[in-house]
Amino acid sequence: MYNLENTVDNFISKLNSSDFFKDKIVIRSYPSSHKYTLLKKPVIAVSFKEINLSESAVGENLKSGNYIISANIYIPFLCGNISAENIVSEICKNVDDFDIVGIKVSKTKVDALTECFVTETEFSFNGEVEFGGIAL
Repeated sequence: MYNLENTVDNFISKLNSSDFFKDKIVIRSYPSSHKYTLLKKPVIAVSFKEINLSESAVGENLKSGNYIISANIYIPFLCGNISAENIVSEICKNVDDFDIVGIKVSKTKVDALTECFVTETEFSFNGEVEFGGIAL
């Protein structure tokens, strides 16, 4: 069972605790502050993409279903020796206790505005979710 309120933070914490991600930035996709600068190292931007839940137990803060976490990977052009495939592989290794049931990886695109290679990834999960006091 997962606590939905902490899922993205826990996902980010798992990645940040790995030595592989020490020279990369792992953040929420939409942080509260803007940074108007070009990236100097890879960034993994994490957020919820989709949540599909239904009642699991009547009268409790428990739902079941599936949800998708998006982890978009931005690799600056000047970091030519880093591959999105390697980063996706390391994400999988570090969040394996989240019980991933599906992974979707887009074709890597060139983004001239950010001067990065961008790869969109989605990690699908299925199970029971607790809402810590929030009745939906």
